[in-house]
Amino acid sequence: MCIPLMRLYAESNLPPFNPVFIKFLRWFKGSPSDIAQRYANVLKTMFLTAFYAVALPWGIALGIVNLIITYWVDKWQLLRRRREPDMIGKEVMD
Repeated sequence: MCIPLMRLYAESNLPPFNPVFIKFLRWFKGSPSDIAQRYANVLKTMFLTAFYAVALPWGIALGIVNLIITYWVDKWQLLRRRREPDMIGKEVMD
């Protein structure tokens, strides 16, 4: 949603550092990506699929479909919706 609006703004004749637009970008930035949580969800899907494969053999196909959908959704979110994590300065390490 934010990308087409940014493109429209770039094509308009408004000044480059409009404070209203800067506030707009802060609102629609998205949350930082937590890669550890994403890996945990994938591993949970794989382990549960392997655990229940004996009782539900067609569950393996569902697990594979789930992993494929998860991959494409995560890829889209990482490239389009998520933002970079905040930079941590040296004062945090002290």
